[in-house]
Amino acid sequence: MSDNKMYMDTNVFTGIVGDIKGSASWCKLQDDGLLDNEAWEGTGVGRYMNTILKQVYKTSHLYMAESAEALPTAFFKMRDSIIKVDDVASKSIVVNEDKSGGTIV
Repeated sequence: MSDNKMYMDTNVFTGIVGDIKGSASWCKLQDDGLLDNEAWEGTGVGRYMNTILKQVYKTSHLYMAESAEALPTAFFKMRDSIIKVDDVASKSIVVNEDKSGGTIV
């Protein structure tokens, strides 16, 4: 089989993308660590760690949003594009039928 062919079961693909979206939306760091930090607020290293933690939580929220929303949206667009190309290609094939079989024109 040629390496430049692609076969896709759109129902399976849709299910996989839905699973990605659902799993990604549940991957969330709890930000309770930022609420209970009086013990280290009085130190230089504590303030520095607090800044780092805020960046970690901000990044994790961004990652969750991208993987739960943007990634599935892109996959669905890719699926729809493949289906459209397949539909157009299949409609462009002309077959002449005769008693001995058929030929593609």
